[in-house]
Amino acid sequence: METTVAPVSRITAQAVKWRLDNYWAPLTEAASLGIFLDSQPTDPELIAFTEEIASRNGFLYVGKMNASGIAYGGVDYGDTDYFLKCRETLRPVISDLIYDGNQTIFLLEVPILKNGRFDGIVYGGVNAEFLSDIVKGLTVGEEGQAYILDAKGNVIGHPDPSYVMDGVNFIKQAETDSSLKQVAAVHRSMIAGESGVSSYRFDGDNKCFGYTPVGGEQGWSVGVEISHREFKVFLDMSLIITFVVVLLMLVVSSLITLRLARMISVPVLEIQTATSKLNCPRLCGQHKKEPLVGN
Repeated sequence: METTVAPVSRITAQAVKWRLDNYWAPLTEAASLGIFLDSQPTDPELIAFTEEIASRNGFLYVGKMNASGIAYGGVDYGDTDYFLKCRETLRPVISDLIYDGNQTIFLLEVPILKNGRFDGIVYGGVNAEFLSDIVKGLTVGEEGQAYILDAKGNVIGHPDPSYVMDGVNFIKQAETDSSLKQVAAVHRSMIAGESGVSSYRFDGDNKCFGYTPVGGEQGWSVGVEISHREFKVFLDMSLIITFVVVLLMLVVSSLITLRLARMISVPVLEIQTATSKLNCPRLCGQHKKEPLVGN
């Protein structure tokens, strides 16, 4: 089980990172272009250019926030956590899950630097369902599954969409539910950027769990769990099949051995019998005395 969940979690993390890198790359490139450095968020030329970037790279939309956080349409993002963090760190930032009125999204932001100083943000919105689509396509037995946590421990990708929509966070839930302490301990290791294999009990079953950080700017982590119960069923079945096969082999080998023994013993007995018949007159003759004929 451990040799299964570890590589599967690594492969899944690589798939998520590859998808995210495909979003980060065009935004990072755009942030260095003159049109973003010199235009205002409402400039028609910039809007047409951002629409082209969005259509070519799978974004729902792309735009610019100025240094105060004002975007297209006069929307003010200046007091949002992700804008403030991007302005402070001068590094790319990804938002928590956001419901924009139509769907759940992530907003990716890359700082625009003009003469080394913060001069706004290039942002792109992506449908958050792409994460759940990745883990839905991953099959680990019938009960096994993969899911994705953000840097705060929130479930942001899961085969069951309700985990994402409800904002499930087992670390927070464990504060009032002691049955989740084992799960929460593993999730703390995940958000700390660690990788490894562990186990916990959840939903009445013991789970073998492998986890790997996605890496990059987002600080996400992927976990893959396998059910002990399901694995034991396959193990028991394998043992039964092995027992039956061994038993059949013993029966067949016994029959073959008996046949070979018969094939060898019957000719030997026949030879012994024939030899006895050939030797009997001579042996019997040794006990008969011929009458002496003499003068």
